[in-house]
Amino acid sequence: MALYREEWNFAEEEQSTEIIKEAVRAIRNVRTSMNVPPSKKASVYVVSEDESLLSVFERSRSFFATLGYAGEVFLQKDRAQIGRMQCLPSA
Repeated sequence: MALYREEWNFAEEEQSTEIIKEAVRAIRNVRTSMNVPPSKKASVYVVSEDESLLSVFERSRSFFATLGYAGEVFLQKDRAQIGRMQCLPSA
């Protein structure tokens, strides 16, 4: 019979995992609705003024990028610079 031990209760980690799962699910739903194949990597922007939320994504950046099919993950406090692409000279 398994015994409950308080030191095995990782409430903060559980909450962080749920946040990442929800974000990955949302990214996958958007990609599916736009018919984007999994092989196509996208840049993902996580925008929040909440430092604790951004730190969850910072600590989870590598597997969040993998599960969300992201080429890059950007963490920001505001929407500045999102959607502003530099025009590159054509070759």
